[in-house]
Amino acid sequence: MPGKRGDPSTKPPPFDPGEFAKASEHKIRAAEQHQHTATTIEGKMPSLSARPRVVMSEEDMAWLELSESARILLAHLDGETTVHALMEAKLVDVDALFSALEELEREGVIVLASRAV
Repeated sequence: MPGKRGDPSTKPPPFDPGEFAKASEHKIRAAEQHQHTATTIEGKMPSLSARPRVVMSEEDMAWLELSESARILLAHLDGETTVHALMEAKLVDVDALFSALEELEREGVIVLASRAV
């Protein structure tokens, strides 16, 4: 008869369910973050020699809701500066730089041009 005192199904588990849930959630989030990072890195990482060039007018850009990192980066794009030089300038951290470049390219604000050496 379930619910009787001493019934094995009513014993508490040999671990803390709250701690187990937190640890499980942490592992799931870490795996999701790793998967996202791996996808981004394997995806469209621009060449360090690429030269981002603005191809959209300022009037058209005014309608876009760009991230702060994208706006900071945009102010420094002249069509000559390489991605590597932008990294060295440390305008934003490296992850934000690549996210901003992806955002600007996706929105049609820039093209990533490469020049033959």
